[in-house]
Amino acid sequence: MMEKMMMGALREKIWQKIHGEKILEVGVGTGKNFSYYPAKAITAIDFSPAMINEAKKKSQHLGVVVDP
Repeated sequence: MMEKMMMGALREKIWQKIHGEKILEVGVGTGKNFSYYPAKAITAIDFSPAMINEAKKKSQHLGVVVDP
């Protein structure tokens, strides 16, 4: 919660500058950027299988289609 309050506006500002139809997010972690994605085709990778699992849960909760 605290992270979103402190970083949410910055994430939104950064992601507004991203354009295109495809995104590759390397080091996706738990998917904190998912709600800011402007693209339709998203591929997310991470070294940690546990982080990928958390990111999958978050993408489903938000209704964002992300290819792992």
